[in-house]
Amino acid sequence: MKILKALASLKVFFAAVSIAAAALAYETLIQKDFFSGHSSFFYFSVFLLLANISSCLALRLSRKPWPKISFVLIHSGVIICIFGFIMSSFYGFEGEIFLYKGQESNMVSNSDAVYKIPFRIRLENFYIEYYNQPSPYIVLEDGSRLEAVPSSVIRKAGLDCRVEEFLNDFVLNESGKALNRSSFFNNPAVKIGCKKAGKKESAWIFANLSSHNGNSLPFKLIIENADIKDYKSVISILYRGSQQKAEVSVNSPAKFNGYKIYQTSYEPSAGESSVLTVKKDNWLWLVFLGFFVLAAGVIGWIL
Repeated sequence: MKILKALASLKVFFAAVSIAAAALAYETLIQKDFFSGHSSFFYFSVFLLLANISSCLALRLSRKPWPKISFVLIHSGVIICIFGFIMSSFYGFEGEIFLYKGQESNMVSNSDAVYKIPFRIRLENFYIEYYNQPSPYIVLEDGSRLEAVPSSVIRKAGLDCRVEEFLNDFVLNESGKALNRSSFFNNPAVKIGCKKAGKKESAWIFANLSSHNGNSLPFKLIIENADIKDYKSVISILYRGSQQKAEVSVNSPAKFNGYKIYQTSYEPSAGESSVLTVKKDNWLWLVFLGFFVLAAGVIGWIL
């Protein structure tokens, strides 16, 4: 009984909350990482909080008069939620898979290891949705601008220039030829040819680099309306001779045999490729059950 009283004290409760807050602050503010909830200090605070609330409920149930049902439901709901979180953390699965368009694999990895999942994922297509159609413009030193469209003519400050080529995702192939790596605006570049004093100079100007980009042409390239709305992957899930197609986006995962496949990110320098997250959590239902019990207790307490 003394142990239960010690664990049920407000001091233990505030200690658990303080440790959890410190772990959160350390991981997000100091390490600059997304809070994952997998640090040893955070786990310690969770177990301490579980012991505190469980002891509090056990003490109240050991005394008469017994507590109201709303009190029991609220505390039980919190206990179930915490227990569900612990089980999900220890027995849940999460890993990332990087795929080029047309590539397939069943190997996913996280910070701990590489895992083999029981099905293969093939990236059929990847595309980016923009809020508006991106528009490239060439900006001159005086602030004036014109669209970066091939054959556009620029005659200012003694320059006689012409837009020779525009690429929205510039890359050089093995032979040194410039071409588009993808249809996305990952590395926009415009090639401008100018005549001055009988000499011709051609140069690539890049939107992702600073003004002048190391050449002598007084122009900048800007891209308007290039804000990304969403990025999506079209995948095929291959399992025992069957094939299931699905489209996944950031907030719309594909589901297969208890697994969820999320669109996580993409790598601009890799062209048409995608980073997917594969998750499996057999204990998430316990967390939802805890929230349901907790909500029932709060409603009963209000009424």
